[in-house]
Amino acid sequence: MGARLSRPPGLLYEYPLLQEATSANPAYRTRLNVRDSDATLILWRGVGRLSGGTAATQRYCVMENRPHLVANSDDLGVVEAIGAWWAALCPAALNVAGPRESGSPGAYASARPVLDAVFALRLR
Repeated sequence: MGARLSRPPGLLYEYPLLQEATSANPAYRTRLNVRDSDATLILWRGVGRLSGGTAATQRYCVMENRPHLVANSDDLGVVEAIGAWWAALCPAALNVAGPRESGSPGAYASARPVLDAVFALRLR
């Protein structure tokens, strides 16, 4: 019998050109995400200043001279501003960043409706 071709695992099936980062360091992966995208949308809950990896993402955007927008995901009114920013840039690859759920409980529940509304605008 001939060799059986196996299906690549997980995301590699859908994205065969995907390459794993050479470091497990989150800061390194964050910098790669900024570098390898055309623009970065940073969604945060709008309380205090950006911190940790979210602040690092913004610093990397500045260092790499990459377009970025920081928006408060608790405010659905930002949808139009995000949509206009995205339409003006027309990025092929948009990096979406923000605090981890573990460090900012409710971050996902806050960001999801904003992203859904922005994507709905893009599909019009």
